[in-house]
Amino acid sequence: MSFSISSDNYVPINYMISNKNLSCAKVSMHLKNVGIPGTVTSQCTVCCKDSNTNCKIEKGCLVTIYNTPLEIFYEKIVMPLQTEHSLNCGYVQINGVYTGCISNLFRLSNCKK
Repeated sequence: MSFSISSDNYVPINYMISNKNLSCAKVSMHLKNVGIPGTVTSQCTVCCKDSNTNCKIEKGCLVTIYNTPLEIFYEKIVMPLQTEHSLNCGYVQINGVYTGCISNLFRLSNCKK
């Protein structure tokens, strides 16, 4: 897969994910097992559907990846974590490059921006 945007290897990639039963410890072990440097921080994520009155709180993780090209981030982090933890749309921030839905970073999707 080839990406039309790129990130300087020294710009951190912040990937925010959440799911009802998400374990940040397992996400950390995944990073270790695939040899990707970064940090994983537990957080509570408020998810709202259709309106601001229909919200719920989910366990979340802020994954910050360092010195990793986008292709490696996609292949070793995004795809395996989405599959293993049944993640829908995560949020990604790469300063000066992209901010928004992870699915929109790699392909067009129905994710809200």
